[in-house]
Amino acid sequence: MLLLKVSALTGFAAGAILAPICPTNTSLACLLNGSANLTMLSQLTSNTLDASTKQIEGIMSPQTSTSEMLNHLTRVNLSHNLLSTIDDVLRLPPWIETLDLSYNKFNALVRVNWSALFPNLATLYVTTPQLKSRNWPHRRQHRILRGNNISTVQDNSFPPSLAILDLSENPLAQMILNRATFDQLSAPTVTFTFHTLRQKADIVLSPDVAAANAACGANALEYMENNVVCVSSSPAAATPNNPIVGSFSRSPVRLTDHAFVAFLVRYVVVALAIIFGVMAVAAFLVKHARARFVLGYSDGRETIISSVYDQDDVANLDDIIDEMEAADHIEVVTPTTTIPPPTPKEPNASSRRAAA
Repeated sequence: MLLLKVSALTGFAAGAILAPICPTNTSLACLLNGSANLTMLSQLTSNTLDASTKQIEGIMSPQTSTSEMLNHLTRVNLSHNLLSTIDDVLRLPPWIETLDLSYNKFNALVRVNWSALFPNLATLYVTTPQLKSRNWPHRRQHRILRGNNISTVQDNSFPPSLAILDLSENPLAQMILNRATFDQLSAPTVTFTFHTLRQKADIVLSPDVAAANAACGANALEYMENNVVCVSSSPAAATPNNPIVGSFSRSPVRLTDHAFVAFLVRYVVVALAIIFGVMAVAAFLVKHARARFVLGYSDGRETIISSVYDQDDVANLDDIIDEMEAADHIEVVTPTTTIPPPTPKEPNASSRRAAA
């Protein structure tokens, strides 16, 4: 079962999932089936759980006890509540596709592997004024986190499928990226909107040149438009195990069917391109060698065109033959004797008697 801890009970519209009825403790709102009986969330018929604006402080039941019959639940809205720790999120079913945690009390979401916790997660909203830093699920291509209080962007926070990243209206005091992430965000295929507290003009126009150049310490100082970015030369470090996740950790995300098909298609295309390239080069070399053989050699002897004259000099074949005959290169054989016709044979005696 799934219990939601609330700080105050309020009235709910007809058909709402939460009901203000708990036998002994008014600090808990239980999931009810409409008749004041405690029930499991698996009895929900909708794929959407809307528990927004209910002053929810926490989710009581651990994820490991959640019924497998919750596989139809794919959309959960917990926005505008009082959630403050990631432990509560871990108690939600792992097959959620859309999760709204905006406007809660999270102070930090650091090194949370959303893709491992929710492998099917496609949309995540964390528009929280108190949020300092966070990671993004790999399947999410558009990240709009405008108007938060994000002050630090960590290395290796962005998935390869990232297309749009909006970090505007955030007090970005420090942005340290590894070289791969910097190249990714600088690519023309990525739209990256942000504003760092320190701008290019602050570095270029600073009277203290040494202090300005030391703004990134041992990291390289780079600019993305007018924003100052520190780029580390070391490769991105592997994400450590999240201590917050603990016993609620889920298995790493496996390569999905779509990702595998895309990888296989790319592999086949590259392999075919290499094969056709090799075949084209081989055909060219064979054709070139055959042409040289025909023009340069014939039965082990040099031909007229290749050994005596260049091909461009061949203008009149009769003149060439005359010149070659004069140079004794070609001998014309003329018959000098006449072969007599055969002499008829003399008939023998038996033939004469037969004729008589």
